[in-house]
Amino acid sequence: MNDNNVWLEVPIHMNYFKYEMSDDVKDKLLLSFDGSIMAVDFSLIKDFFESDESKMIRLGMSHIPKDFKVSSDETFKKFLSYQAYSD
Repeated sequence: MNDNNVWLEVPIHMNYFKYEMSDDVKDKLLLSFDGSIMAVDFSLIKDFFESDESKMIRLGMSHIPKDFKVSSDETFKKFLSYQAYSD
């Protein structure tokens, strides 16, 4: 990992995701010893993170759609962009 990492305020365990993640995505995650995602390379989520939808969700002014399902690398990146990150 590098200086472009953003740290999750609440780590998410990899077992939460039930799809076959590509190696390109896995390489941009910082995992703990138990498999929890601790940090993400910002370049992975940048496009989604800067969207109005993601900003509103992180601010608590909107919610993740109820029918939202992580089923691909793109939806995984989008899901990660919704999470709260610490400085």
